[in-house]
Amino acid sequence: MSYSSKIEELIELLSQESGLNTESNHKYLKNLQHGFHKLNYAHEYLKDSPTFNKILEEQKIRKSNKDSDKWRKKGTEYIQLQKHMDAFECLTKSIAFAENENSSEAFAARAKLLCDTGYFSACLQDIDRGSKKQCSKTVQESLANLKEKATKYEIPDHLVDFDPLPVITDRNSTRRSASSYIELRTDETVGRHIIAAKEIPAGEILVVEKSFVHTMFPESKYLHCHECLKLCYNLIPCPQCADALYCSDNCKQQAESYHKYECDVSDLYGELTINFIKMVVKALDDNSSTGPEEYYYKSRFTDIATLVTNEEKRNGINLYYPIMMATIGFHDLKRKTTILSDFNISENDLKNLIYECIMIDSINSFNIKKFSPVDGSAKMIALGIYAFSSLFNHSCTPNCQYFFHGRNIVIRTTSNIEKGDECNITYCGNYSPHPMKTVEERRNYLEDVFFFKCHCKACVGVGN
Repeated sequence: MSYSSKIEELIELLSQESGLNTESNHKYLKNLQHGFHKLNYAHEYLKDSPTFNKILEEQKIRKSNKDSDKWRKKGTEYIQLQKHMDAFECLTKSIAFAENENSSEAFAARAKLLCDTGYFSACLQDIDRGSKKQCSKTVQESLANLKEKATKYEIPDHLVDFDPLPVITDRNSTRRSASSYIELRTDETVGRHIIAAKEIPAGEILVVEKSFVHTMFPESKYLHCHECLKLCYNLIPCPQCADALYCSDNCKQQAESYHKYECDVSDLYGELTINFIKMVVKALDDNSSTGPEEYYYKSRFTDIATLVTNEEKRNGINLYYPIMMATIGFHDLKRKTTILSDFNISENDLKNLIYECIMIDSINSFNIKKFSPVDGSAKMIALGIYAFSSLFNHSCTPNCQYFFHGRNIVIRTTSNIEKGDECNITYCGNYSPHPMKTVEERRNYLEDVFFFKCHCKACVGVGN
């Protein structure tokens, strides 16, 4: 598995402090059948680790007027340099960190930038938000002057984040996010895979699917809605923490079901871009009306739960990462939230579910990217899980390509596909044909990250 340097450093530090990473422990953990057994065993080693206990003592980033003032001043500096994107990000941070009595000043600063750059309706929204807060006479006058200026213009905001979402004209009868052009098959060689149910022309839309869950990359979280992933220059923050932001009250309300469990826990999971808390809450929400024996299997989480984890192939960091992170996650949620009592779930069942979700997340996530038509670059916005799209297998010469509209993944054909042929995408980077040029580079990467050796035409056939 290919992990970020932050994850590798954390697992290495926890291993050194706890003494968990030994040959005998490795063998013992591999032989344990259930996730909760692995987590219980790991906790006996981790409970005395200074890093483990420091993480459990950490709280979510809280409001701070000192930090709010710092980011507002930084935003003003960027405005003077005509760096408006950087300014928007800093002023949004100023609002996110502002305590209630200081937020009107932060909203006024961002409203002025929105007005000066032509985002008049967004400006009026910020003026309304700032006016509802306790504010000084100077801020009141500033907001009133901005409102008078912004209401003179009836020009709609020119912020267009992405084109209209493509539409599937003939939906699959069993998979509503997929086209009738494709169907799911299973065999012993490649497992579950997608094939053409009939001849498919190039350019056909095969899948339009909303993410089951997603988590923002830290570098994108102050310019995009954390729920719908829309680019937004006037995000509104969570009232309690400075880490969650939304484009509207509607998105904020939709996120409440899971964010209330994220709000008080460590910032570690956001920094590492791990989806497990959202996955766990959604799994439990999907199953809240069923008996304990059916806890994990209802609605869409049924599909998510059957995605591959390759647990039996995991060794080294691939083995220890989900065990250590699930141990941290369980004790963090138990200590700081009411998730156990809210869903009437046993500790062992919750441990199993967290462990399962972290393994699924580590191997099935898509990097949600935003493609720039200006310079051809692709910026990573979030990490998302998709139930059906994850079933597309890899090829180094794929006949399909995926791209994103907000949190929706869209998969379309790039060439004609004959009836019965497999439909595939590339796991080696979607916006450039072959980031890894040689067969050896690609095969090593795929075996390390996804636990299989590629046998596509580009690797073993013509063109090798």
